[in-house]
Formats: sequence, C-alpha cells, structure tokens
Amino acid sequence: MRKSNILKIISWTIIGLWLTRSLLFRLFHVEFASYEIERNFRQIWLALIPIAIGIWVVKSWKQTKLTTKRIIGLVLSTTLSFGLVFILNFLSNICVIEFSEPLYKHKTKGMEINFRILDCGATDGNPTYDLVKTHNIGPYLKKYSKISKEEISEKEWIKK
Repeated sequence: MRKSNILKIISWTIIGLWLTRSLLFRLFHVEFASYEIERNFRQIWLALIPIAIGIWVVKSWKQTKLTTKRIIGLVLSTTLSFGLVFILNFLSNICVIEFSEPLYKHKTKGMEINFRILDCGATDGNPTYDLVKTHNIGPYLKKYSKISKEEISEKEWIKK
C-alpha cells in the first residue's frame, strides 16, 4: 500500500511540474541557459509523462481482475499518453525564449546584459525582445531582470 501511494505521488508530481513549469519560471524570472538545455529537458520530461500515466494504469489493474478491462485500459492509456506527448511537444515548440550573446559584462560580478528574445518562428515582424540583466544559477538556468539602457553605467559594465 505504501509503495502504491509513493508511485501515485510521483506520477502527480511529474504531471503537475510539467504543467506549472512555465508559470514558475515566469514568476521567479528564470529561464534555461540555452535552447539546447531546454530541448533536452523537454525530451526527458515528455518521456516521463507516459510513465506517470502508466503508474495510474498499473494501479487500476490491481482493482480489476478482468483481462478485457486491463487490455482496454492499456490501449486507452497508451493512446492518451501518445496524444498528450504529441500535443505537449507541439505546444512547447511553437515559441522559443533565448538569450543573445552578452552585450555587456559586469566588471566585478558574474552578471551580463543580454537581449531576452521571444521567437515564435516565421512571423511578419521582428521577434519580441527585452534588455535584461542576467546571472547564472548553476550551469543550466539563468535568472534575469529587466534593465533600461539608461541604467547601464560604464563604471560598472564593460561593452562586449
């Protein structure tokens, strides 16, 4: 019984974190350090979603003894998993947020000033971008905050 509860918590956590990641990143002003890291995260996470759904199916097998219900449950959950993975993968590839090469580096702190670019593929206009001050949170994430050109002092920042 205890193992079953742990598996249920893991499966809900996998689904919940996938659905709330974007909101949490915006709330805390955090982005992946590069598009490659984001793509790898997305691929790993999309593999975890069918596992989470599989946990629900295996749990339901213990409640039903009919082989027909098990087969129907397996087919439906597999279809649901592939459909969910397809939709989530499609939606997550529509727009990409990237940081430009550093425009300025701070003289003493490990901060940079970059453009934070929202690129949604082939559009009529230019991609949306903000001037931001960034610093790395480990090797995979960057914390950012908006900055205006007037706030950039040559006493603190070196132009790249």
